[in-house]
Amino acid sequence: MYQFPVELRRSRRLAAFDNVYAPLLLVPGPAHFASRTSPETNRSRQLTERNLARVVQRLYVASSELIDLTLAASAKRMPGNLSKMLDAVRRAPSTAANRLTDVEPEPEQAKLLHSLASLTSPKHVATLSQAVAKLTSGQPVNDRELLLDKVVGMLQELPDHSPAQSSVANALIGGLYRDLPHPPRSVCGPDAVYRSADGSGNDLWFPDVGKAGTCFVRGVPPRKPKPPTLPEPELVYDQLLRRPERSFVEHPSGLNRLFFAFASLLSHERFQGSRETPHINDTSSYADLSIIYGNTQPEQDRVRTFENGTIFPDTIASRELLLRPPSVVTIAILFARYHNHLAGRIYEIDEQGLYKSAAEADVDHLKWQDEDIFQKARNVNVATFANVIVGDFLAAILDTLRADSSWTPDLGGKSTERQQHGTGDAAAAESSLLYRWFAAASASDDCFMQETLHRGFPKTAIDDIAPQDFWGFVSSRVAELDEMSPSEWTFGNGQFTRNAQGTFDSRKLAELIMDSIEEPGHAFGARSSPSSHRLLEIAGIRLARDVFGVATLNEFRAAMNLTTYKSFQEWNPSEPQVALAAERLYGHIDDLELYPGLMAEETKPPGPGSGLCCGYTTSRAVFEDLISLIRSDRFLTFDRSSATLTSWGVGTLAPVPGAYGGSLATVLFATLPGAWPGTSSFAMLPFHTNRSVRKVLADNKALHQYDVERPTTLAVRGIYTFAGCSKAMEDRQGLQTLYDERTCAAAEAEDERRVHACYDRIDWNDERARVFRNAFYPDGFEVDVHAFFDKAVPELINASSVAYRDGSRRRQIDIIRDVCNVAPIIWIAQRFAFPLKTEEHPRGLIGLSELFHDLMALYLHDTFHVLPRHEWKLRDRAVEASQRLADILKAQIRAHSGLMEPLVDWLARGTAYDISPDAERLFHSLLQAGLSGASAAWSCVHVAAALAGSVTQLASRMIDFYLDESRAEERGRITELAISPGKDASDELEGFVLEAMRLAPIVPGLPRRVTRDFTFEDSNREIDLKRGDMVLIATSQASMDAAAFPAPDRVDPFRPRESYDLLERGIHSCFGARLVVPSLVSILRQVFRLKGLRRVTGKAGMLARTTDRVGGIPTSLYLDRNAAERTYPASMLLEYASETALIPREEAKRAGPHPA
Repeated sequence: MYQFPVELRRSRRLAAFDNVYAPLLLVPGPAHFASRTSPETNRSRQLTERNLARVVQRLYVASSELIDLTLAASAKRMPGNLSKMLDAVRRAPSTAANRLTDVEPEPEQAKLLHSLASLTSPKHVATLSQAVAKLTSGQPVNDRELLLDKVVGMLQELPDHSPAQSSVANALIGGLYRDLPHPPRSVCGPDAVYRSADGSGNDLWFPDVGKAGTCFVRGVPPRKPKPPTLPEPELVYDQLLRRPERSFVEHPSGLNRLFFAFASLLSHERFQGSRETPHINDTSSYADLSIIYGNTQPEQDRVRTFENGTIFPDTIASRELLLRPPSVVTIAILFARYHNHLAGRIYEIDEQGLYKSAAEADVDHLKWQDEDIFQKARNVNVATFANVIVGDFLAAILDTLRADSSWTPDLGGKSTERQQHGTGDAAAAESSLLYRWFAAASASDDCFMQETLHRGFPKTAIDDIAPQDFWGFVSSRVAELDEMSPSEWTFGNGQFTRNAQGTFDSRKLAELIMDSIEEPGHAFGARSSPSSHRLLEIAGIRLARDVFGVATLNEFRAAMNLTTYKSFQEWNPSEPQVALAAERLYGHIDDLELYPGLMAEETKPPGPGSGLCCGYTTSRAVFEDLISLIRSDRFLTFDRSSATLTSWGVGTLAPVPGAYGGSLATVLFATLPGAWPGTSSFAMLPFHTNRSVRKVLADNKALHQYDVERPTTLAVRGIYTFAGCSKAMEDRQGLQTLYDERTCAAAEAEDERRVHACYDRIDWNDERARVFRNAFYPDGFEVDVHAFFDKAVPELINASSVAYRDGSRRRQIDIIRDVCNVAPIIWIAQRFAFPLKTEEHPRGLIGLSELFHDLMALYLHDTFHVLPRHEWKLRDRAVEASQRLADILKAQIRAHSGLMEPLVDWLARGTAYDISPDAERLFHSLLQAGLSGASAAWSCVHVAAALAGSVTQLASRMIDFYLDESRAEERGRITELAISPGKDASDELEGFVLEAMRLAPIVPGLPRRVTRDFTFEDSNREIDLKRGDMVLIATSQASMDAAAFPAPDRVDPFRPRESYDLLERGIHSCFGARLVVPSLVSILRQVFRLKGLRRVTGKAGMLARTTDRVGGIPTSLYLDRNAAERTYPASMLLEYASETALIPREEAKRAGPHPA
């Protein structure tokens, strides 16, 4: 065979040719010819060979140039067969024994630099930077940005099997995998949404973790050998823990008796070991309120009524808890009350429409219903308890109040790092020792314990009581309770007994809570535990040493990655005598036991993050323990959802505004109604003494926002008769309105705050009302109102209705959201010159929805803010709204008055700032009457709020009232009148409007504050009123007084018109009566003239409502789209048949943009 010259074969190009084409060119070599021919022939052939070599060489060079072009793109463009042939040429000979194995193709690894070079394209760099920014921010990813698609596209363009492709792909797959828990932490089975009585099943895959009746776990192994002679527990107590007699050091950060009562309750909730089997935890390891619901099914059954999910009134399951100080038991009683409050709400709201009355359902359904309500109420109650642990208890430990912060760790949330949560927990022996905070016992709790011991051992000094005698006494007390039903138990050494209804006196419970708030706890530290708790401290030392066998203090610190102590002086440098006593007892710091080491350690100073001011080790361990407690509970993490809590239940878990992230105020407001003003620091900040709260709030510049005085009254006194209500409304000196001066606190001067609705001074309000009436009500006012609403309501209905399908006449309308809450606001905006921001006028100042909510906030605050839990938010919203609206009107009045008015009117024409003739007349009249521009603006704001609240809410309640199934007869008559012209039809419709206002009022009455002590006569009933008392003029009850309205339950549109003048009595008359009635008549006419009008099927066609009581009077509360309670309805869907069958797109085009 011919061999090419070496110098050619060594070149890069020829080497490539040699590898690819040379095997295909079988050229004979010189030896081949020499063996077959003569010399002459050989010479001739040598010449031919040289000539052939030249030809081949030229072909060789030309072909190599072609190879450079073809191999560069061979991976993408080379024909399949040729590519395979070249691979076969390049492959080395097989060395495997079977001659086949190493012939199998292997994935080609791209060079690292090649793959990195691919990542440097601007497109890939942008994708990577966007992905890193999104994933590290912890914020949700907007999938409309196609980030995932871009990453996948980048992977597709990277070289296959390259390191860069593998790294990005692994990160992508890992992130997608971690988005969901593995194994799953929540299932859809009906039983999985209920907590078990014993705590089992919290972890779905290891159901016994944390179950009641299982062993305590040990978190830190005790590896160090113990000394053979540990000091006697009694000696340890006397040397390191005993509090000197007649000595009391207040807690440095102001934590009070109620805080430590809650800590005691939480400890008993999680750790209950018996004397017989102290290594067994008789309760579950979760914060599941087993103190109320029991640790076993029989215990749970003892507290249940088995009627609509309720438990017996003021009843708890834990016997041992009743032996603790009264403040501890009271907290448990309030959470038991809260359960029944929750059960009643869940039954009443009935989100899925499955609950029935006893008369409607069979036994099996009632049994299921009771279980479902009970378990859901329990879930909400436990979630609220967990909120208190984090938002109140842990917040006090971290001292967020002094930091002027509402931050609390979201222990149940999903973090960006995807840490484990909802995996179950087991009570650790070390944790059970952390919360034995006897050193912080208040003076009252110390006295209670001494009294208890004196009752049991009247002839024995406290220090002489033997441990076995003490525990025998405790066992006998528990045995006595076992003989009784839990609904009969009392507490407080006889201080708290039950009444005939089986409940405790709410006033006494409230007074105890207030006493506990005002009394400070004792400071932590060595030698702080009172002698009354001596036996409990000794029992703690023995438990840690003999039963749990826990690690030493230094071992415990090392397990938390804390530095270990080198000496006793380092352990407690601030108290050398204590350090010396500990050294004499234990000899070496490494031998210091955990329990006394925790309790006698030097304490932290108060400061940011340090409100508990306990020992350094305890502080760190408690924080870690509380994180684990909440984060490990499936029902407080994965299953904290509407499936287990109901949507309404989820809404109740929002922190209370003004409580710095706390939630205990929710329970206090619900279980002790009337005991707390809505801005009371006693309810909002219950874990700090009142003295410390005053100082901290002053430092935070928030003292003016709170009522820091001790609450004095519990109940709202009601006036119920027609005659009594009429007389009360005329007494403007003894019964003062509740209009809060803080509503107008942002006004610029005192004179400007004297607005129509804010003060009771006759000389101001009478004159102000007269001026306003003359300017506001021109001739023909009612005719203009009818004309506006008769035109606006049909337009809104047409614009907002939704057709079911093409060609269908069937329509759906949200009558409240799109009509009742819109038409009156449009009228008010025109009347008072609020520049609306709409599609037609995008540069207006305020949107229609914003204006509605601002006016409603002010209306509710001005007229009915007696529900404490809503007061803070309502007040803040009203202050903000009133200032915003007043600023708008002040600017409008300033612009449309004075010398520049003609120019401004010309410039504003056709814009959102063009004011109507009615508004211009009103402004000019008020200014001519001597009011300043600011004062006129404030007057207009409050009148606008009163009108907006009255018309919108009365319209909603009226339509709902006449759509009720029991009102079919009245509804039929209204439908006839709606399409009948003439004054008689309008007059009768007006009668139906007045009857709806009487029978479906928007508020139960008007609240007043008593200004002097006197006796009020409500017909035949005398009411002793004291200065400061709250009174409700119950107009809703007066409207049902048979003396004023014969047959009060019957709708009678022909009653005398003077029967309805109750709201026009007294100084605070219904200023808007001339607007309210004609506008409602038009709304009633236009809505009920729709053909086939009816509610949509299901809950959406009803007002989502629940009921509260104020002054003994039921008042309706409504649920918004987030299932949160509010005082006015937000939505109700109706159906009707349109007169035309239009395609939805054509209908929308015809209707144009929504007027809102």
